[in-house]
Amino acid sequence: MTRSAVTLIELVTFFAIASILVALILPAVNASRESARGVQCGERLRQLGLATHLFHGAHKVLPGNGRRGANRKIPALDGEGFRPYTNDFFARQRFFWGVGSPKFSPWKQEGSWCFALFPQLELQACYVDNVFLPSIAVFNCPSRSRGGPAQVPHLDTYGDYGSGGHSMAKTDFAANGWKIRNLPEFSSFRDFGRGTSNTLLFGEKAFDQTVQVPTSWYWDEPVYLGGSAGTARRGFGVVPDGVGIPFRENWGSPHPGYASFVFADGALRRVANTVEKNLYSFARSRLARLGPAVEKTLVRLAISFVH
Repeated sequence: MTRSAVTLIELVTFFAIASILVALILPAVNASRESARGVQCGERLRQLGLATHLFHGAHKVLPGNGRRGANRKIPALDGEGFRPYTNDFFARQRFFWGVGSPKFSPWKQEGSWCFALFPQLELQACYVDNVFLPSIAVFNCPSRSRGGPAQVPHLDTYGDYGSGGHSMAKTDFAANGWKIRNLPEFSSFRDFGRGTSNTLLFGEKAFDQTVQVPTSWYWDEPVYLGGSAGTARRGFGVVPDGVGIPFRENWGSPHPGYASFVFADGALRRVANTVEKNLYSFARSRLARLGPAVEKTLVRLAISFVH
């Protein structure tokens, strides 16, 4: 006599085995996807490094980070002229930002290094006055969840923002603010005392998803604006994305255990995330556990910001 149906025990056994297999396979699939996103993020950083070399080759100077306190007005969506700003409630100060324009020379470019590099990044169609995109892929880390393209900023706990109704693309990558400076200061590769292989150029910036939301500019000003810490950092901390992290001036990423940096020679390097605020103190306090090789790497990274 043949059976015509599956028994309940067989069905339960099948689903139990299937659940175990899914539980075993899913983490590996997710890890593989994150690995691919990490590679893509690194390639975008490499692209920024290459664009900087092309810029330097053409102008014999590095792009600047634009101008803070600029007076130039641009048209808002209602046609009125305005000056973009961040009114920082914690600093109790209103910061006015420069706005990029293709009419400026490299030495007078009021927009950030991001805007200055548009031609080298094959974004010539975006290299025009008063045309703003809400998102530009080359400035985004694929692993970071920003909740979609940038939106018109509005009043929040941290500040209020003057955007004239424009939605402007932001960047997950920041420049080394010690070398890519606000106007009127500039640098060239000749100024890198420790050489290009020991000097950081760009890296992933620290990100608190409850603060750097699509409707805020707080420490996350757009790529079109110059003079802000949204596009350049001077800190030494490398922290993982999270809530309540020390994001101001620091670096970090959503990648598990590391953040990516591109150095002035074009080399891409991954640096371990740590919640410590300062790499110098981290290296000193963890020397016994980390060993001299890791300490040397951390201190070298910290030194690379300023030399």
